[in-house]
Amino acid sequence: MDANELRALADALPEGVHWSDPITPDMLAEAIRRFCADAQPVAAVPAGWKLVPVEPTQAMNNAGLSAVNQYGKRLVWETYKAMLAAAPQAEPKREPTCLWSRADDDTDVWETRCGHAFTIIDGTPTDNQMAFCCYCGRRVDEEIGGIDE
Repeated sequence: MDANELRALADALPEGVHWSDPITPDMLAEAIRRFCADAQPVAAVPAGWKLVPVEPTQAMNNAGLSAVNQYGKRLVWETYKAMLAAAPQAEPKREPTCLWSRADDDTDVWETRCGHAFTIIDGTPTDNQMAFCCYCGRRVDEEIGGIDE
């Protein structure tokens, strides 16, 4: 299991349970059940390949028709390239994060979205190379200036 899979498994723990808490076999079994229920097969896309919808979108159909009108039916690859270029791009899945923000401007205390507080004497989580929350294991997302923008 790689780090991303472990984080996803930690995210599947029952509400209120953090990776640093003692985990019972039942809790682990529930987390694995949730993790597997949400798992999506991931296809590796070789270089030079592109994932496209099973059914072409309207934009793909329009691009194909335009290419047929421009190049004629003899140049099928031009139609194919035009339709591929019009295919929607897959949105990258964003990892869940734990937002860290200063309790106030005059303190070294940072509050976490997962409900904890952490004292950083010098600098910010980023300055101290804190990539992951030590409480929930999610990637740290730092709130700048103590104001949610």
